[in-house]
Amino acid sequence: MGVPEREIGQAISQGRADDDRWHLRADGQQFWASGVVMPIWENGQFAGVIKIIRDLTERVEAESRRHRQTEQLAEQFQQLAETIPQMVWISDLEGNDLYFNPRWEAFSGLTSEQLNHHGWNRLIDGATRAHVTGERADALARRGDWEATFQMRHRDGSYHWCLCRALPIRDAEGEIIRWFSSCTDVDAMLLQSQAFEKDAIDQRAVNVRQDAAIAQSNQDLSN
Repeated sequence: MGVPEREIGQAISQGRADDDRWHLRADGQQFWASGVVMPIWENGQFAGVIKIIRDLTERVEAESRRHRQTEQLAEQFQQLAETIPQMVWISDLEGNDLYFNPRWEAFSGLTSEQLNHHGWNRLIDGATRAHVTGERADALARRGDWEATFQMRHRDGSYHWCLCRALPIRDAEGEIIRWFSSCTDVDAMLLQSQAFEKDAIDQRAVNVRQDAAIAQSNQDLSN
């Protein structure tokens, strides 16, 4: 039994049959149509069917093109993520994790399977975890960028300061199709910055003491 026969049988038994599929025009061209098949009754006897369809070829082809673009962009970003030193992950529109690059395992010691389903959240310092994940969820819901600096557990058990960002990946029409997120281990840089700041404070203190000593010496000489 072919598709038209099955649709007619369903229309007779259930009162209607939905019909969403490729059809063939008289000139041999295919078109995608969404339709419904309904029975016609005359004096209680089946007399035929009426079929109403809408040509949705352009919509279906546009969705197909967008799907291909999404897959191509995701592949390009994944190839990029394999080569950069940052920890990178890609999420879908709702923020569900799709991919983690190898830098994540090098940093955390966790596999992609362990990091997936928001498992990477467990690496965030417990004191700030709820705040960090809440802010990221809010940003994604607003379809906005996200940036935060917080501590994450390293594979050696210590906590490192990390700068993390999330940016939307958009298709040719400007619609968000994926989220590209990255984390950079800035712990060494922050420690170095703190050391420089301490050295600068210490040097200022030395300068103040020297200036005070010189002022006192000048006062003694003037007396």
